[in-house]
Amino acid sequence: MSPTGPTIQIVLPVLGESVTEGTVIEWRKSVGDSVAEGETLLEVTTDKVDVEIPAPTAGVLTAIAADAGTVVEVGQLLGEMANGVGASAPAEVTPAAPAAAAAVATPPPLRDVAASPIARRVAFEKGVDLGGVAGTGPGGLIRRGDVENAGKGGGPADPAPPAGEELVRLTGPAAALADYMDESRSIPTATTFRTISVQMLDAERKRLNEALSVAGGGKLSFTHIIAWAIIRAVGLTPGMATAFARVEGKPHKVPRDTVNLGIAVDVERKDGSRSLLVPVIRDCAALGFQGFRAAFDDLIQRSRVGKISPDELRGAGVTLTNPGGFGTNASVPRLMSGQGTIVATGGITWPPGMEGVPDELLRVWGVSKVMTVTSTYDHRVIQGAESGAFLRDIATLLAGGQGFYDEIRAALSLPAALPLVFEASAEAPT
Repeated sequence: MSPTGPTIQIVLPVLGESVTEGTVIEWRKSVGDSVAEGETLLEVTTDKVDVEIPAPTAGVLTAIAADAGTVVEVGQLLGEMANGVGASAPAEVTPAAPAAAAAVATPPPLRDVAASPIARRVAFEKGVDLGGVAGTGPGGLIRRGDVENAGKGGGPADPAPPAGEELVRLTGPAAALADYMDESRSIPTATTFRTISVQMLDAERKRLNEALSVAGGGKLSFTHIIAWAIIRAVGLTPGMATAFARVEGKPHKVPRDTVNLGIAVDVERKDGSRSLLVPVIRDCAALGFQGFRAAFDDLIQRSRVGKISPDELRGAGVTLTNPGGFGTNASVPRLMSGQGTIVATGGITWPPGMEGVPDELLRVWGVSKVMTVTSTYDHRVIQGAESGAFLRDIATLLAGGQGFYDEIRAALSLPAALPLVFEASAEAPT
């Protein structure tokens, strides 16, 4: 069937209020290919996520206006389609219409300058002409530090690589993460450590999952429970979500009444590279445990399949990262601008020297597995006493204090359970 109806222009859609541009990674279709409605035409990367652009209708792709590697703004032309269900390729495929080609050929000033999204934002805020800035990143990429050093006589932030080594330019989320890490160096942080027993956490999780299995309610992970303890603990010490801001050169704190929790998710991209996404669950306490659990599972699943929106990556006051899943005992992660605290949980393991001791002997000694939790915070607005109290509250909750597990059971509509009693231990878990 020949294409029918008007030509359809494919433009970069609005991807969230915080996203103004993207870079074309690859076209999945070639000019002349028939496509079904909703079928992926191309993939675009932004400073936060990779996004697949679907066909708005069934038809034939007749023109590509933005090749792979092209930076395009929201609303800018990507390509054109000829409308028609089951359409076959036209006998002769012509390039994009002259008007569209002209629009692409005469992009806004400096669109051809290789600069990270953060560098572009800082240049706009400071009124710096990117055309006169030398980039120190891979392939001459302009980074935030290059913009800030422009006109100040500042030297390059990083040394040039040795001759003969391969340069691989970072793009999209990977480039943004590099800039965020550079930016994080300007945040004065401190870190509090606490090693806690997970005896109660482990036992209660098993009982909860047994009850859920009977009720057909899925399973709870350690992260579900630990994250909820963090949310509860932030409610007890709300200062941990406080951020710092400098307005007109004057320091300010940004207190927050709600707990917006970011969850660090390791994502493997289609090219095999890895990136870090931090989707945010907003106003967690108001959701209750069941609502939080549903929101958590939904965001994690969509992050791993590239279905997260950029706006869902904004606004975290406190972030949770779990390097313990890879066997790490303790970690001091980087704190991002606008956040108050990042919590890192280490692996669940026996105390040093207790590996290999028979279980029955460990029970007699009252030894349980432990987990090291760290709280890295913005020391400009949060103090060590607050961080210490915060970790103490997390430990208390995970040990069953303040009816923590009873609250979870009630939220999951599970029957109440008898208090746990641990054999051969003269004291309650610490």
